[in-house]
Formats: sequence, C-alpha cells, structure tokens
Amino acid sequence: MEFIYSTWEGMFAWLNKLAKKNASQYCELESAYDDITLINKDGSLSTVFEVCGVSQMVSEEEYLDISDRLTLIFSPLLKRKGMILKCFFRYDDAMTKEDINKILSPAKACAKRVDLDFKTLFSYQEKSLSKRLTTEKCYLVLWTSPQIISSFERKTAYKEKGKKFKNKSLKISASAQHFLHVLREVQIQHIAAIDTIIDAMKMLKIRLEVQSVHEALAIIKHQLFPITADDWQAALPCDAIYPKASTNEWSKWLWPSLSDQLMDEPAENVNLSECIIGEYRYAPISMILFPKNIQPFYRLFSSLRECDIPWQCSFTLLANGVKISQSKALIAQFLTFSSHENKLIMNAHKLLKHINENSDKPVVSLSISFMTWAKEDDVTLLKKRKAAIIRAVQSWGGSQVTQSFGDPFDIVMGQMVAMKPSVFPGAVGAPILDAIKLMPFFRPACVWDQGSVVFSTPDGKAWPYQSGSCKQVSWVELIYARSGSGKSVLLNSLNLAACLSQGIDALPYITILDIGSSAKGLVDLIKSTSNIQDVAEFYRFQFSVEDAINPFDTHLGARFPSSSHRAFLTNFLMVLMLENLSYTLPEGMETMLTLVLDKLYTRFTDNEEPKLYQQGIDTNIDELVQKYFHAQRPSTWWQVVDKLFDQGDTIGASIAQRYAMPLLSDLIISVNHSSILDLYQNVEVGNGENFISYFCRNITTSIKRFPAINIPTSLSVRAKIAVFDLMSVMSSASSSDERVGVLAYMIVRHATSNYFFINAKDLTYLDSRYIDFHAVALKAQLNIPKRIVFDEFHRCNSCAPIVRQVITDMREGRKQNVQITLASQSVDDFSDMMLSFATSIFILSGGNQGELNKIVNTFGLNNTEKHALKTYVHGPSRQGMNFIGQFYTTNGISTQLLNLSLSAYELWIFTTTAEDVYLRDLLIEKIGFNQTLQHLADAFPFGSAKSYVALELKKNPELTMKQVLDQYVKAAVGSEDITHE
Repeated sequence: MEFIYSTWEGMFAWLNKLAKKNASQYCELESAYDDITLINKDGSLSTVFEVCGVSQMVSEEEYLDISDRLTLIFSPLLKRKGMILKCFFRYDDAMTKEDINKILSPAKACAKRVDLDFKTLFSYQEKSLSKRLTTEKCYLVLWTSPQIISSFERKTAYKEKGKKFKNKSLKISASAQHFLHVLREVQIQHIAAIDTIIDAMKMLKIRLEVQSVHEALAIIKHQLFPITADDWQAALPCDAIYPKASTNEWSKWLWPSLSDQLMDEPAENVNLSECIIGEYRYAPISMILFPKNIQPFYRLFSSLRECDIPWQCSFTLLANGVKISQSKALIAQFLTFSSHENKLIMNAHKLLKHINENSDKPVVSLSISFMTWAKEDDVTLLKKRKAAIIRAVQSWGGSQVTQSFGDPFDIVMGQMVAMKPSVFPGAVGAPILDAIKLMPFFRPACVWDQGSVVFSTPDGKAWPYQSGSCKQVSWVELIYARSGSGKSVLLNSLNLAACLSQGIDALPYITILDIGSSAKGLVDLIKSTSNIQDVAEFYRFQFSVEDAINPFDTHLGARFPSSSHRAFLTNFLMVLMLENLSYTLPEGMETMLTLVLDKLYTRFTDNEEPKLYQQGIDTNIDELVQKYFHAQRPSTWWQVVDKLFDQGDTIGASIAQRYAMPLLSDLIISVNHSSILDLYQNVEVGNGENFISYFCRNITTSIKRFPAINIPTSLSVRAKIAVFDLMSVMSSASSSDERVGVLAYMIVRHATSNYFFINAKDLTYLDSRYIDFHAVALKAQLNIPKRIVFDEFHRCNSCAPIVRQVITDMREGRKQNVQITLASQSVDDFSDMMLSFATSIFILSGGNQGELNKIVNTFGLNNTEKHALKTYVHGPSRQGMNFIGQFYTTNGISTQLLNLSLSAYELWIFTTTAEDVYLRDLLIEKIGFNQTLQHLADAFPFGSAKSYVALELKKNPELTMKQVLDQYVKAAVGSEDITHE
C-alpha cells in the first residue's frame, strides 16, 4: 500500500511540474455573497467561524459528553453530500507580540487620555507577556456546494438562472470576480447550516464568532504572507474600486479576482516535501495511519507546546467515509497474500459499513494534515521543526505520517483557512464520534478580547479581563484568599486596570479600604506618572482629631441626607447600638433610628435651631466671613455656607458646612423629642431597659470610646484615588473589640464614596441655588467609573449592619457606575445575597479538605473545578499564581483555571514583603520612583530581593538584613548604570 501511495504521489509531482500550474490557480475563492459568506469557483459557499473555546473547565467526563453532543449536531450535516467542515488550529509565537499589542492598545490609549506616563510600565508588561504567552487561533469553515441539492434541482436552477441572463452580454474577464453563479437553493441550505452550528455551539458553551468576509480574507492573507499590513483589506462587491480610465472592457471595472489579491507574491515547490511562499519555507505533513487509541487534542497540543515551534493542523470532514474504506478494502482484497495488514483493512471496512448502516451517526471521510515553517533560507531550522512535529504526532495515539507529496504547495494551500475545501492525502473513513474527539474545540474560551489586566491559562493562552465593561450587567468582584495567596497583587492589578478602562477620558474615583500598606505602591505609581494635582493619596487613618470624619456630613448645601446617606446612617447607628456584633437589634429599634435621624436633621434646618456661627473655630473661614459679610455678621453656619457658595467658593462653603452639621451627641436631644418618647419610652429591650434609655446609653458609651466621631470633620479627601490604611485603628483596639474595624470601614467609606450614590431625586430637596451645581457635577461624574474596594473584609466578622450596607452598595452600584470589590480570608464573609450580586469571583486558595468542601459549597464549584482548585491552586510562585475565576457575563457563566503573572516592574510596585518594601522605598529616596523600579526589575527579575538578602546573610553572618540592603543601595546609587531623576 505504501508503495502504491509513493508511486501515485510521484506521478502527481511529475504532472504538476509538466503543467506549470500558477500559484493563484490553487485558490478556490471567487467573491463574496454577503457579509459572512464567500463564493467559491464551483458555486459553493463558505463561512468562517472563529472557535474561541469552551467557557468551562473540561475534564475527561465533560470532554466525552461534549463530544457526544457535538456528534449529534454535526451528524445531520455530514450525512449529506455537499457539505464539508474544516477545522484549523494555528500556534504561532511570531504573532504573539502583535496580539499583545492589540490587547493592550485600549489601555495605552486610555493612559494617554488620562495623562498617565506608563510607557515604561507597558514596555515591561509586553516583555513579560511575550515570554509566557503564545498566540493560538482556531477556525471552523463550513462549505456548502451545489451537490447539496439533487441533480434534478441543480439542472432546473441553472436553467432558470440561464434564462435570466440569456439576452445579456455578461462576458466577465478572468481577472475579475464572478458572483452570479450562486444558486439560491444552495444559499438557503448554507444559512440553515450556519444557524444550526451557532445555536448548537452556544448551547454547549463553546464560544463561536462568525467572521465577516473581510475578516476571513484578512486571516488568509496574513497566514500566507505574515508581513502583510494590519489594515489590509480585500476588494469585494460593494467596496469602492478605482479602475484604470484607459480600459474599454466593462468587466475590468469589476473587483479584481481574489486569487490575484491573495496570491500576489511568488510561491513554488522546492521538492516533494517543501514549498516556499513569500519569505517562508513550509513543510506539510499528512496523517496516513490514524491513532490506534483516540486521544484528546490537548495531548498533542501539550507535546507540541514543549517543542516550542510554530505549527498548524487542519481537519477535513465530509460525507461518505465508507467509500474511502471501500476502495482501500477492494485493493487490499487482491493483496491479502502480501501482508496480514490487508486483511485488517478489509475487516475495518466491514465494521465501518455496519456502523454506517445501523447507526444514526455516520461514518465520515476524515483527513488530518500538519505543517510547520521557517524563514526561506533557514533550511536546518525547518528540518528540526519538522522532525519535532513528526515525533509529536506519532506519539498521539500511535499515528503515522507522510512528508512526501506530489504537490506540497497544494497541501499547504489546503491548510490556509477557507482557501480550498480539498481533502488531504491519507483520508480515512471514521465514525464521526472518533473524528470529533480529535478536534481542537476544547481549549479555554476568553470572554474579553481586550483588557487592562491580562491573565492567561496555565499553558499560555492570553485571557484579558476588564472590570466595568459592558460584558457584565454590574460589577461586583469577590476575592477569596488565605494569607500569602497573592490577594494583594491581584487587587492591585485590578485597581490599576480600572484606571486604564477602555473608553474613559478621566481617571476613575477609587476608594481602597485596607489594613496595611499593600496599595501604597499603586498610589506612588499614579502620583509619579501624572501631572494632575491631588490625583492619588495614601492615608494612615486613625480615630484622632486630625483624621476626624463626621458621618452626619451631607453633600454641599443639603439640609437633609440623601436616601443612600440615610440608609448608611441607619446602618451606622445600628453598629453603635449592638453591644455584641453577632446579635441583632430588638424588633422596632431600626424604625426608631430612622425617626431619630429625621428629627436630628429637621432640628438644625434654617427655620428651626440651626447651629450658630462662632468666630475663632476656623480662622480661614473667619477671614472669608470678614471679606464677604462686611459689617453684618452672619448668625448661623448655614448663612456662611450659602454666602460662600454664592461667591463661587465651593471649597470654603464645604468647610463651613462641617460646622452646620449635626454631631453624634445631638442624637440624645433628638431621641428625647416628645414624638419619639410617646412611642418608645415604654418599649423595653430584653433586660427591662426601655428603648430611649438603651439608645442614650449606647450613644454616650460610643462617644466616650470614640471621641473623634463626635467632632466636625477635619480630614479633607480630595484625591480621586484614595487609599486608607486602617492598621493603626486595628492595632490600637483590643482583640475582642470588633466594633473598631467595622466603624472605621463605614466612616471612611462614607467620607470617600457617599457622593457616588447621589441621584437626581435627591436634588429636589435642595435650595434652588445648589440644584444646578449638583446637576452638573452628577452628570460629569455619571460616566466616570467609581470603585470601592473593601480589603481584609474578614475583620468585620460578618457584622449585619455593614454587610447590609455593602449589599446596598452592590444593588445600587450599577445605576451609578460603581464597582464593588470585597476581599476576604474567610468564605463565611460572603453571604448568599452577596454571591447573588457577584459578577466576578476569584478563588486564590484551596485549603485543607474541610475548607475545600466549604469553598466548593459556597461558590457552587463542580467536581472538575474542585479538582483544579485542589491540584493547581497553591499560591504564588515564579510562574505566577493560579486561581479559579468565575465570570457572570451577558453571554453566560465562564469558569476557568487562570494564571496571573506580572512583570518584575509591576511586582516591585505592588510588593508587600518587608525587606522588599524597605529596599524599594530607600532607593526611591535616592534616585526617584521610576528609576528605582527599572533598576530593581532588571536586578531582581523575579520581583523580590529575598533570596539575595538570604545569600548575603549566609556569607556575612555578622550583618543584619537592614545593613545588607543599606549596602546594596549605597553601591547601586554609586553605580554608573544609575541615572538620577
């Protein structure tokens, strides 16, 4: 059989050389029928789909299930003569740099718009991504030929078409596109098949994107000639054309043939196994003996990935596979004496015939071909790559290949997407289920095509992500990670990505509540690369006079709190009322709190008992009062606020308003108002104490314990990106005082984010002078993303009021363009309601068996996802950190095992390790921020100096860690390689 095959291919090589066939003649494409359909020379139609992958993790069980269901989908199509399916998978590192640039291009454009000089950051990102990512593309092409309809229908249809053009002179030049020979009946069948494939793939969670004809032809052009310009576009019907004025033949005013447009560079066969196209030499390889044991495509992918070579494989499926085995069996029947394998061929045909006749799953014609390539003059490299791909294919279930062809250029053309529907040498009859199992449909699918943070699959497929995008209806991120699992690095990456969101023209408002300084590097980066004043700030918050924040502050000019502020104050007072945060308030207490708040604000309005202006409280305000009020001094703080606002001094008005606001102690009088006393003085809590007494006692206790929350605000937060380190607050509290952390989170959240949730309805209660001011401000703010990050949320111990506040923020966030992110070391912190609002979930830790089961139950992981979490998610390493990502999008749920691996430049920005932070900050003092990061990234490419410090301490036991780093900085600063900023 091998002798017959070799002789046959040799004869074809001789005939092809004799015929001197032109390269463009190998192209079967003719023109375009519509936006997604190409016309072939024989009147067949073809459509190209990009197969992005599966939106879930695929285990052996899921692989078999999806294969079975795909078989049911493709069986009706491949039972009929006239339909051909081809699948192409390409793996090419040469395309990686270009694809990374496409992914990051929106982020680069955004950085320029918002005035962030991130050139160095992007440079390091691109270098890092290029090392760990490789571009892979998978395409499915459907051909529908006129053979799809019966012979009688074809004759009738062509006869009718001939009548239409009988009396018309339509002599179209061979150099122009022919587009009038398509049968309407074929087009109907083709569209029906497209719809079937799209609907079925969506049902199976396989992401499929139909390519336009221009996109499809650009793909072919770039495969043929990689140096083609990115914006190359084929000329097709309905596109503008500019014919030569000198021509007299009308058909030359038509669009030039696709063959000439695509094949505009030289191509030739070199020998029986190689050909040259443009600047590249190609080596095709076809499978002639198929796997004895059917193995998933991923086995082949893994083997070839280790070879680190560019490669492509193509699968062709069409009907009547039994005919192939029948012809082979016929030849083998006469040669049974020569080899026992011929008898096996005959038995195989009988089996396939039985399957085809007694099953609804057809036997299809299956052919598989591979190719690799190198520069035209690098013959040695091509031979190495060809040997590597042959070894990998042979190990894929025991396959055998051939590398000799009568026309290797024809085989390569058949491997170019949609170029021609030809069958590759070595085609066999195969049960459709076995053919489907070999296909590359099961790679992980990306949800986002572009994103400011680029995750990847562990095997190197790019997986961009963008919070705040239209792919999700709201933006709630939950992060679960035990200590040391890489939570801080992930959070910083997400927060940085929010600053580079596609489409924004101003930096977002970001509030980060953290315990520690893990986000300080982000603030330093923004401040060092922006020319905008007060763009970012890092605060070490304490319950002190200097950091005082009055939770009762309203927006400028407002005598009453907004609806969202009122809800916040209710939750805030509930925290003060709870003597144990795990308890709940007595029934009816919450209603009383809302009544008290109403009385509180009503009391201090202009017509009641507004707070009186007192000279000497704020000297700056006193000077403004003297300037604008002249002889008639104001009697109330509200008068001062209104006057300063009328003068255009909104900052001064805001500061003056702090003294017009109620304080915590003012609640005592409000709760003793007769309207509230009548209702609640006889209502008792469990210990016999009435509601009024209980309220007053807890307010008084809170004032004594936290005096800073009972004075006017003194902390001004003007930065768009505000990071609050609450470590000092936490460390000053006793281990049993959980209330401190909860109050700190709530007060800071109010000071930085309260205005995020103001809406137009809240403006109706304002004095008319303030309405236009806030209307303009809210309109400007609406399209700017806002982001609130609650890090270390486990410190709040699932306190009911703050949980309710966060849930309210989640619920209302979508309307106000607010993103909410919660990070915790305990899965118990994520309530069922929070999980129902979550749109992105990041699981960075697995833990022991008990913790693993709790994680699985909390986040609803299946067995495949549980296995991945247990096996592959173990915290950061030099290869980055793996995690499970769940993403709820407008197209469904996507769950993947992903990896985050940052450049050394980014790692040095985000590091929280004590010795690394000390080294970075010390060097920044000497040579500046950007120069420090570049130096450290180059000197310590893994993002840490820990190993260096350990080695130096081992060499010099008498030194301390600080001395080692001080010496390093001294040597680095004195080096000629350092340029001082």
